[in-house]
Amino acid sequence: MRWLNLNGALKHITSTNACTSVEAQRHLKAQIGAGTVPVKWSDSAGTDDIPDPRHLKGTKFNLSGTGLAHDKRAYRPLMVLHSALLAAWQNRGPKSNAELSEELESAAPDLMSDESGNDESRWMTLVSAEEHIEVSQNCDSVEALRQLKEEIGDGVVKVRWADDPVDKPDVIVLKASQFILLGSGLAPDGTEPRPLLIDLEDILRIWPRKLDVNNMSVEPSNAAAGPGRPSVGRTIRETLSQMQSHGTLETGNQTKIARKVMELNKIGDNKQGWSMRTVLQHISKWLKENATDNAKMRK
Repeated sequence: MRWLNLNGALKHITSTNACTSVEAQRHLKAQIGAGTVPVKWSDSAGTDDIPDPRHLKGTKFNLSGTGLAHDKRAYRPLMVLHSALLAAWQNRGPKSNAELSEELESAAPDLMSDESGNDESRWMTLVSAEEHIEVSQNCDSVEALRQLKEEIGDGVVKVRWADDPVDKPDVIVLKASQFILLGSGLAPDGTEPRPLLIDLEDILRIWPRKLDVNNMSVEPSNAAAGPGRPSVGRTIRETLSQMQSHGTLETGNQTKIARKVMELNKIGDNKQGWSMRTVLQHISKWLKENATDNAKMRK
């Protein structure tokens, strides 16, 4: 079989990488965007009717039927070159989420590049941002969008319209709105849905790569941190344990938890060793290690 339908390709990746469907989709889109895995429309109208890899990379797949992809106007059945798929994934162990993020980030500059030569590499599509959060937080798309909208509304994550970089979105309205995961991802502007772009650096700062948390180095000793001065990681873990014992730990939004931890320890924004990324890494690791106790607390 020379060509596989989209769902067949995703099934192969899911099986080979022992990963979720969303992770498989991100893997495949990264390879398509990099030009490693050729694709075509199964209902192609001719030689000029070919998929745009850069567009596909930032859009949402539709897994109905044999699997559909977006061609800037509508969803159409997509085919994947079987030999390229096997070359990319055959006899390969499961990829880490950090490797996956690196694949997507390395392709990001092409994702939103435009003909005028403007530097668009800092922006990612709404769909790409949602899928990144979904994987890094191990949650569903509803929760991922809830977290994203909250940070957009609070001004933590910058956004702009893909079709007009000058026209600024109303972030307060976006926070309470319904995002649409079709194509590259749409958000309402009045009654008209428009494609929304998300700041890549903000996404990676607030929702670090999943493996960054799992592979964090062992904390330095108190002696290295200074006489009688606990390490940042130890301080965060002790604060989380206290919040849990007092019943004040709400495990839904890790960014909110991070802010509360920093507030309780009277940590300013520029305190050395207390970047938001570092705090979130420690919190994510602690929550994972204490998942059973947290579940009991919620009952």
